[in-house]
Amino acid sequence: MSAPEGSAEVRAASDAARAFMFIATRVLSFRPAIRPSACRPPPCPGSCSGATVTCNQRLQRRQGDRAPRSPPKPKDTLTKRLEPSMVWAIVQNGTVGRATLPSFTLRERQVFHGARARVLYELIAWKFRNDTDLRFMNYGYFAGDESAALAEDEAAERYSAALYEAVATQVPLAGRRVLDVGTGRGGGASFVQRHLGAAETVGCDIAHGAIAFCERVHAGVRGLSFRQGDALALPFAAESYDAVLNVESAHCYTDRAAFFSEVFRVLRPGGHFLMADFTPPRTRPEAAGARIADDLSLAGFAPPDMTDITAAILAGLDRDNGRRLREISARFPRGTRRLARLWAGTQGSWIYRDFAEGRRAYLMYRIEKPRVALPGFLHVPDRVPGRGALGT
Repeated sequence: MSAPEGSAEVRAASDAARAFMFIATRVLSFRPAIRPSACRPPPCPGSCSGATVTCNQRLQRRQGDRAPRSPPKPKDTLTKRLEPSMVWAIVQNGTVGRATLPSFTLRERQVFHGARARVLYELIAWKFRNDTDLRFMNYGYFAGDESAALAEDEAAERYSAALYEAVATQVPLAGRRVLDVGTGRGGGASFVQRHLGAAETVGCDIAHGAIAFCERVHAGVRGLSFRQGDALALPFAAESYDAVLNVESAHCYTDRAAFFSEVFRVLRPGGHFLMADFTPPRTRPEAAGARIADDLSLAGFAPPDMTDITAAILAGLDRDNGRRLREISARFPRGTRRLARLWAGTQGSWIYRDFAEGRRAYLMYRIEKPRVALPGFLHVPDRVPGRGALGT
């Protein structure tokens, strides 16, 4: 007897099918960048077995005096797509193909940067789509005092809310129209609208599931709305917002310069772009900050006011470490907890150590859109052809 349409069994099966299709089309299509030394073809054994397999040496013997054919390209990990077992190895062991790719680790894959980060966040968002008590996805912040504005339902995630408060209060937002790009689960946009007096706050995220979650969980907040959209092609009119927020999200974007140009387009003259994010690995924090400043300048912004808040991020992680570990133990299957601890930045994870040992910095920016175009700069607000959604 089949389950009636609309029943819990049918919905669960539908959810599982969507999850499988998402993983199959997004994760398995990635082509990892591997060191050339890992891609050498295996040595020829000198003899061939099987009716359909012929090695290069035997082929040359058959060809006699003819010029030898170029050796076939090795079917290695440069061109081979990730197999399901390799994807599971990412989650379970933190490495991919340990036997054949000893240096191919999560850290070297930069799984928390670019399109791979977006896939990771979407998978986590899908898993927690019914956990309405989880409304933030950032590392948190503590600068010596705790906000008195937090509501009772925000107390558990007070340090994550404090990061939004630190970023958003760099300029007065009372009576302003605010756009939160990369809103995730909507906790930050809700905080801004309820506690900072914004006239209207719109949360934008590329993930349809995230927007559905936000519309369901934050439906009762007056003046707060959500819209699905790509950070590289924001679905909003030019000069329509007084402030744009972006908290711990830009590291997922495949073209940061395009994102900055879009922020410039939707901001009103004199408006502010308020951003916070961590620097990528294998890049000196000061060099990463200078590169961001250059990209902002090319987009048309005035020189940014940048603050290094790494110490406050570490303090927030330290104070929130116990809660994060308890949440991971309660919500993640045993085989996925190592990746979850990396994602959450718990003590001992390499992301935490990168912050503590100076290999990464967490930077906060206040950037103003000039009221008059900067001399010698031509800003082209139109979308750039060929730039698609994040991760494409």
